[in-house]
Amino acid sequence: MVPTLDIRAGFPRTEVREALGEVVRNQMARARARFARFQSECQALEKANGMSSQGSLERFEAGELGDAQEWFDWFAAKQGRDIWARKLLILSELALWMHKTTTGTPCRP
Repeated sequence: MVPTLDIRAGFPRTEVREALGEVVRNQMARARARFARFQSECQALEKANGMSSQGSLERFEAGELGDAQEWFDWFAAKQGRDIWARKLLILSELALWMHKTTTGTPCRP
């Protein structure tokens, strides 16, 4: 999918691109911070319980870990980490596309 943008308000393209770039950068910073928070929670739980987050998720969903609040917290942290990792990928692709359409050359955000 190649995104297109049609601005009908008559703003100059450069001004629109600058505004969109700022939005993407701000959202990437937000996504990185949220990902880091959930990643930190997962790492602490992995260390404390001696198993990976993916392994705990599989065991939790299979009903092998019981109903202690800690397992629900881990489940939520793992899901949060996965959601924010995906959002970061989407925003990174958007940033690459914007850079390429602005400069004609790809780069990494």
